[in-house]
Amino acid sequence: MSVDQETSLAGILMPQKTCCFPKSVKSMMSWQKSELSYSLIRMAKGDNIAIAIQLFRNLLSYMTDRKSSKRPVMHARKFLKLCINADDEVKNEAYIQVKKQLSENPRYDSLLRGWKFLAILSSVFTPPSNTIYNIIMNYLFFEMQNNTDSAIVRHAKYIFVRM
Repeated sequence: MSVDQETSLAGILMPQKTCCFPKSVKSMMSWQKSELSYSLIRMAKGDNIAIAIQLFRNLLSYMTDRKSSKRPVMHARKFLKLCINADDEVKNEAYIQVKKQLSENPRYDSLLRGWKFLAILSSVFTPPSNTIYNIIMNYLFFEMQNNTDSAIVRHAKYIFVRM
């Protein structure tokens, strides 16, 4: 993550602490296997925080980082259903969560599922926030230029064009 992206995200992320110290933007925006108990971005409405937590559960299940009896596509469907009629802050949260799960993901199959999910998400709506839109576009451009995995580059190009 570039310094510019960290600076942009620092203003919108919900501050979190580990023990007694605040978490860095880099650690907040890196892949995690466990569920979230908070939203990643600051939210005005408490109801939206609950939706954000549910979104992350569905994302983890879709990417097969969380066990579920349902097929992954059902989790993608629920994720999108929660987003479609939600406030802009939920839509922004959705993009930030997917980017988080793409960053430093140690499991290749999970990583590819995350890229596929970002492709699906970008086909449905773009982030309402210009800041988040620019962060995602910069991330895609960086991946297109620097990633050596052809499948990831192909997904990044597709998403870049969709957005």
